[in-house]
Order: sequence, then structure tokens, then C-alpha cells
Amino acid sequence: VYYEGRDQRIYHHITSSIERMKITIVGAGNMGASTARGLLASKCCEPQELRISDPSVAKLQDFKHRGVATFSDNVEAAKGSQWVMVFVKPWLVEHVLSELKPALDYSQQNLVVVAAGVKGDDLCALLEKEGNLPNLFLVIPNIAIEKLCSMTFVTPVHAERSVTAEAEALFAAMGEVLVVEERLLAAG
Repeated sequence: VYYEGRDQRIYHHITSSIERMKITIVGAGNMGASTARGLLASKCCEPQELRISDPSVAKLQDFKHRGVATFSDNVEAAKGSQWVMVFVKPWLVEHVLSELKPALDYSQQNLVVVAAGVKGDDLCALLEKEGNLPNLFLVIPNIAIEKLCSMTFVTPVHAERSVTAEAEALFAAMGEVLVVEERLLAAG
């Protein structure tokens, strides 16, 4: 039993529809760490498929002991991951994304930003490279995500439908998901 009380048939359907992928989490604070634990608990990825970066070595120790690759360098952590999830304070978003932007392969990597009050238009302006943008999502989960009981809002800022479905399935493995327009995020 992955989490007592979950309908195992639905759980199995969701997790089996998610192709194994490498995921990077930038920021091991409360939300980033909770999401990392949720990803591991949901079996969306194995420890060797998860990468996590944070400037605080202490925040990374638990994950290192679980077999997760840990980094102090965000760019190094993001290399080779299909999903790069940024969990930082709103005032750090511009700095972190500016650091990651040159290294991201927009044709291969999807980007999730978890930071309150950040606007999709601002992210697009910041991330635009030669007229291109990554598949980009604003996401608002809660810390119950580590217990697979989150209510997560997913907003596709710039994303293909198939990738939006992947993002929805990924977060649905860790609780309930509602795909919403950005204008509704403030009400969430």
C-alpha cells in the first residue's frame, strides 16, 4: 500500500501511465523537499532518477542518504532532466531562471515554476530564447504532496497539450490536480 486510503486502481493507472523520467528540483525548502518526497513515495521516479539542488548542504543530506543525486549547482542539477521544477522564493525566480536559461534545452526539457505571485508573462519575457520558450507551467501544490494528498493547481503558461497531460498526471500521482487558467491562481 503506497498511501493508506488511496484507491489503488486509480493510483496504479496514474503511475503506470507516467513514463520513467529524470526530474530536477531546484530548491530544497519546504515545498521543494515535500515534492521530492512525494515523487519518491508515488514511485513517479526512483531515487537515481531524481536530482535536487540547494545552496544549503544540510537540506540535501536526507536526499543524499536516500540515493538522490544532490547538487549545489542548479545548472549541473538540471542537465539531462526532462522536468526541471523550480521551488524558490518569488524574489529569487529571476536570478535562478537567468542562471538556468542558457543551459536549458527547450526542445527536451519542461519547466515548472512554484513561486507565489509570479506572472506567466514575466516568465515568458525572461525565458525567451531566439523566439522559443520551453513548455512552461506555474504550479501551486501544498506540503501534503509528500503524503500524496496535495491539492495542486497547474497552469500551462506555454505548453503543448500532450505535455500538459504529462504534468497533470505527474502531479495527480501525488494528490488531486486542477488545471486552471492563470487568472484563477490568485483565488486558489
